Amino acid sequence: MILSYRSAGRPGAVRVEEKGYAVKSDGATEALRSCAILTASAAGPLAEIHDRAPVVLPQEVHAARLDCKLSDAHQVKVIADARMPTEQFTHYRVRLLVNNTDLNGPELIEPLES
Repeated sequence: MILSYRSAGRPGAVRVEEKGYAVKSDGATEALRSCAILTASAAGPLAEIHDRAPVVLPQEVHAARLDCKLSDAHQVKVIADARMPTEQFTHYRVRLLVNNTDLNGPELIEPLES
């Protein structure tokens, strides 16, 4: 599988896309497109909102993270330790519309006026 990281249109935002192939029961393959969001325990003010936070890795460790042959525990720790601390995330209140899984649009993440 190949993971690619692209800007989600906002500074510091990352979208993760996972591409690969699914094998059908008859042995045929078909393209598979899915998404994976790596998470870790939240810390600082973000922990008041949710107990988990996305793992945001800097560009310089993407190749190492995507190496299918990566098995060295020390190298995995080096990659994990390079993640952006959750204390550096920008967060703000949004409307409760974000909780409705039937909705999808930019209005879901617009800052709520205090």
